[in-house]
Amino acid sequence: MAERSIGLDNIKDTIINPLKIKDSKLRYGGEPSFTEIGKECAIAVNPKTGKIITIHRTHYDVVKKLKGER
Repeated sequence: MAERSIGLDNIKDTIINPLKIKDSKLRYGGEPSFTEIGKECAIAVNPKTGKIITIHRTHYDVVKKLKGER
């Protein structure tokens, strides 16, 4: 698995203080997911299991847009 250098504090902050929560959708294979977007990372979660599917860094422009700075 690829290392993404996202700290546990960033993950906690995204879960506790998301900038946006994107609606649930079906992923490849038919599994549902929703995405929480934070200042440092975005987290895709399976709503049925509560398990994290994937985490990736949030792009700088996305953060500015969600904060209304752009």
